[in-house]
Amino acid sequence: SMHIECTFSDGTTRKFMDCLKEGTVSVSDLDKYDIYYRVHAQTYGWLGWAKNGQSCGTIGTGKYIQQMEVKQ
Repeated sequence: SMHIECTFSDGTTRKFMDCLKEGTVSVSDLDKYDIYYRVHAQTYGWLGWAKNGQSCGTIGTGKYIQQMEVKQ
């Protein structure tokens, strides 16, 4: 399974859902952040970074997404 992490200026990292529950990050804050992600596609390897809803992966190639990496 995949989870998104929050990384803070002091270098600590926590799961995003925990940050929401604790109030460290609120849903209204999300427009202040960029969420970057990339995928590892079958036979292609890691593809370039996309962000904030941009397309990521392959279309019409029949290749599987094998891994996904997400960062803020």
